[in-house]
Amino acid sequence: MIVVSFYKFVPISSPETTCKSIERVCSKESTLGTVLVASEGINAALGHFDREALDRTLGAIRKIEDLVDIVPKWSETGKSSVAFDRLIVRPRNEIVSLGRQFDFRGIRPPRLSPEKWAQLIQEPDTNVLDVRNSYEIRLGHFRRAIDPDTQSFRQFERWAANASAALRDKRTALYCTGGIRCEKAAQTLAANGFSEIYQLDQGILGYFASTAERSLWHGECFVFDKRVSILPDLSQGTATQCHGCRRPLTERDRESEHYVPGVSCAACVGDLTSARREGLLERTRQIQFAKKHNLRHLGPSQHHGIPYES
Repeated sequence: MIVVSFYKFVPISSPETTCKSIERVCSKESTLGTVLVASEGINAALGHFDREALDRTLGAIRKIEDLVDIVPKWSETGKSSVAFDRLIVRPRNEIVSLGRQFDFRGIRPPRLSPEKWAQLIQEPDTNVLDVRNSYEIRLGHFRRAIDPDTQSFRQFERWAANASAALRDKRTALYCTGGIRCEKAAQTLAANGFSEIYQLDQGILGYFASTAERSLWHGECFVFDKRVSILPDLSQGTATQCHGCRRPLTERDRESEHYVPGVSCAACVGDLTSARREGLLERTRQIQFAKKHNLRHLGPSQHHGIPYES
């Protein structure tokens, strides 16, 4: 499956109307994936086995609202693997949840190419700030990256408000999966006294796609679809996802005595209620039955239809 992701902060007068238009476009081409639309813009991740069909989908979306200059990021899952098994197009209050709307008059940090980014983050007077969640950072990150220790992006504002003066007074280089969280994070940092802020253009996905020199990156990159993670060459990674808590699991995590496939991992084994555990066990049994008999399992996916940023 070919996967394309994109976002744009742009005023949208009627997210519901835009959703209906995008849903018609995607359905016409049998394009799958997730699209979130809010008054502040659009955030999407779409997939198709036919590149031409996906190109037609993008072309039609570019004619909706002010989306003509969206910048897509491409990757592939391989011929036998899928990133999405359904189409979800939804209106939301925000296209990435921070708890505040994007300020179109606010700061838009300079965007650095992968080459300039690599130079900047190796300078000792630069703080490298990963604005993703801790479970994503654990799977892979840039060298010297600061982990804000958040489990959701909504917690980032609290981290920024409590940051030390030493952090605020130093140059800050931001990065995330595709760039969308960086834009809101930059406005939050500026409001909390951070003075010099830069952003990796198109995020980790753009870095992987644009540079042959990837030695500054360690590990894999978590993505919010059925692949779970990707490698620097944009191929599917080795991580799986815990059905109990949605954390990405490495091969070492899956060796834990507390890991039960389809149910729990060491991080959540003590948190699941008996009802939740039994429900996950039953779901796993249904999936195994469907696989054995070559049937499609139609139960809820382990993924919750959120594009690359959450």
